[in-house]
Formats: sequence, C-alpha cells, structure tokens
Amino acid sequence: MNTNMQTITDSYAAYLYVSGASPATIRHRTQTIKRLCAAGLNPLECSASDLIRWLARFPSPATRHSYRSALRTFYTWAVMFAQVDKDPTVMIPKVKVPRTMPRPVSDRTLARLLDLATGETRAVVSLMAYCGLRGAEACNVSARDFYRSGDVWRLRVTKPKGGGTQTVPVPSWLVERTRVHFPIVASYETMIHRISYLLASIEPGATPHSLRHWYATTALNQSGNVRIVQELLRHKSLSSTQIYTQVTNSDASAVAEGLPHIDGLT
Repeated sequence: MNTNMQTITDSYAAYLYVSGASPATIRHRTQTIKRLCAAGLNPLECSASDLIRWLARFPSPATRHSYRSALRTFYTWAVMFAQVDKDPTVMIPKVKVPRTMPRPVSDRTLARLLDLATGETRAVVSLMAYCGLRGAEACNVSARDFYRSGDVWRLRVTKPKGGGTQTVPVPSWLVERTRVHFPIVASYETMIHRISYLLASIEPGATPHSLRHWYATTALNQSGNVRIVQELLRHKSLSSTQIYTQVTNSDASAVAEGLPHIDGLT
C-alpha cells in the first residue's frame, strides 16, 4: 500500500472510530481495503467491474457478502469526503448467503478447553461461553465493567458490535474468579490465536465463535424461549438468533411426543 493510500485508510479508520464503530468493525473494514490494494487494485480508481471480479475470487458467499458490505461503507465515506466522484458499489449485486447451521462446541470440548486454558485466556473463554460475548468484546472488558444490579451481577459491554454500550447478565459464581484478570494484557489477535490453537487440539473445526453458539444453544435448552436468547445475544433480529441456536431431532421429537392427544368427537 502506497503512502497516499495509507493516509486515506487512516482517515477512514478515524471516521469509523468517531462514528462509534467497534474495534473489530474498524479492523475488518480497513483490512478489506488493504486486501484490495494487495491484489494490485487502487480503491480510488476501481470500477464496479473491477470490484465484482475481485469479489468473484472468494468462493464463500458469506465472505463475498462481508467484503461487499465493507466496500459499500468505504465508498460512502469516499464520496462524502470527495475521494472519488461516484460510488462503484451501487452496481455490485447483492450476495445471497445460504442459511448456515449452528456450530456450538460440545460440553466436553468446553470442559477440556477450560482445563487447558489458564489465567486471562481462561477468563476470556469464560466470558465468551457463559456471557455470550464475542471475542473482541471479551478482550475489551475491564474489572469496573462488572457491577451489581439488585441481587444479580451484570457486565457492561463497552465496545459491542454496532457501537454504544450494552449489558449482559453474569453468573454470580463467575464474577470473582474472572474479574481479577481484566483488563487483559494480550492483544485481541494474540488471544484469539491462543483460543483457536487450543480448540484445534480438542475439536478440529471448532472456532472461538463456537463458544457463543454454545451459549445460545444452551440458553435455549434451559429457557425454551428464543426471545430470551435473542435478548441475551443482543440481536436486533430474531432470524440472527436462529443461526446460533441448535435444535436436535431428539428435541423436536420430544416436543411432538409431548403434545396432548385429543381425540375427535365421535
């Protein structure tokens, strides 16, 4: 990336920061522009065809959808600040992403992960699994974010996805053993690498985000109420929550078997 493009990317990152975007969002959107540059394209000179050909290199619809979204945000900013005359992304077709299946870790995997993880790594894993925090959210927690609300403990999520401040309930037994490790010393990248490495040795294919899927699925099994799970995950859309919650055939069969048997009138 040349000096001019680096300056533009830095200005774009500053704009995202001031707008309240989370560190993870800023990182993803600026990395998308850097990937475009690494492919030999100048974002300020790209046509819609250039961008479509670049997106076509990625076989995953989810990846294309994510990069398209990041590009649209960048070019909205670029037009606003006169870096380009027009937005080429308006010509890029929407990317249809097939509905994905939930991929929670197993209880056994979580237990083993907690055995292997130590110190601040174990604390981050605990917040991801028992509070449903995303990796970036857990890595930004400080000790003062834990607080009492009546008889229960809650945790402020100060840099959530989408910006602002949100709160989540914290199991009381988790507070003392976890709070002392925050703020953590490791960077987000280092922490996620640690967790990914441990998971790979236990359950190949599992990712740190699978801990959030475990939280959602377990909460649904406990409550039987997907709206409660939606609130716990802090999702605006119920359809987003459904991606995270796994319903097994045995669960569905148990519900069907438990329906009252009402014979028709004869």
